[in-house]
This record gives sequence, structure tokens and C-alpha cells, in this order.
Amino acid sequence: MDAEGVILAKPEERSVAGFEKTGAAAKRVVAARAKAASGDSAARNDLFLLELEMGLLEFTRAKAQMGSLRLTDDQSKRAKALLIDAEADSMFKTKLTPENRDAINRRFEEMVLSRELPVSSSKRMRVLRVAMASAAAASKADVAAKIHKAAQPEIEAIGDAEERKSTSKFFDNALAQAKGEKPPAKK
Repeated sequence: MDAEGVILAKPEERSVAGFEKTGAAAKRVVAARAKAASGDSAARNDLFLLELEMGLLEFTRAKAQMGSLRLTDDQSKRAKALLIDAEADSMFKTKLTPENRDAINRRFEEMVLSRELPVSSSKRMRVLRVAMASAAAASKADVAAKIHKAAQPEIEAIGDAEERKSTSKFFDNALAQAKGEKPPAKK
């Protein structure tokens, strides 16, 4: 939390190491804000990337702010990748209504099909799951097959065997649903 009471970071894991990591990240933000306030344009760029990485900037604000900065090519590439995370966060936080549900689901499908996936592995998997469920519900077999294929490296990277099996089953069942088939037999 900063001096104004704004939460700068939330621990990703509830452990001593997780809290220490979060505390260090919050200190980096405070230091970067002080340096950027001095008018240093490089520091403003660094602060922008840090705040974007930590999820402190809302998607539309970050997108607008990015346009006003003079980022290096590497910074611009990193910012674009982090904007995808911010966009995913924005859509996850949006209350789904009958009016916006299809548009949000289509955007998740587009993210997967264009390989514009979030940097964060947990967000990447959420995007893949939502896109897959959407394609399956709409019986889009071709889209579901592409999402299924895109999900495989993420599934294989899951460390816990039961979670990996459960996640694989979700994607297999959703693909079968999209094709109008019965779910595959239990393995």
C-alpha cells in the first residue's frame, strides 16, 4: 500500500516468500514513482511498464498512456504483451450480460487464434478455458480444434498430475461437444 492507501500489489502466493516478493515489488513502484516525478522520461517508461506488469493500470487507461510515451522497441514489445494481460483482466472483471457476453467470448477466441495470449500462465489458461467453452457452446468445431491445440503446451506444463488430467479432460470434452460428439471415454 502506498502513502495514499492505494494497494500496490497483492501476494501471488500466501507464504513468507510470496509476501517478501510482493513487498519488494511495492517498494520498486514507490521508488519508480519518485524517480518519474522528477521528470525523467526513461523513468516514466520504466514506471509505466512496472505498473502495467503489476496490474496497477486499467486496460483502457494503459492503452491511452502508452500512446503518449516514447518507448524503445523492446519496451514497446513488452508493453504490448502486458496490455494483453490487462485486457484479459478487464474482461474477467466485466459483469457478463446478454449484451456483452458474445463480444467478450469472441475476443477471448480471437486472442487464442491470433496467439495474443497473456504473459501470466494463470491468465493464459483462463483465456484458453473461456475461449474453449465459448467455442464448444457455439458448436464451432474448427475454432475449438485450434484452441484445443493451442492449449496442449499449457496443459503439459501443469505440475500437478491430477490438475493436468482434469484440465485435459475439460478440453477434450469441450472439443467433443463442439463437434457434436459424445465425450471421450474415461482414461
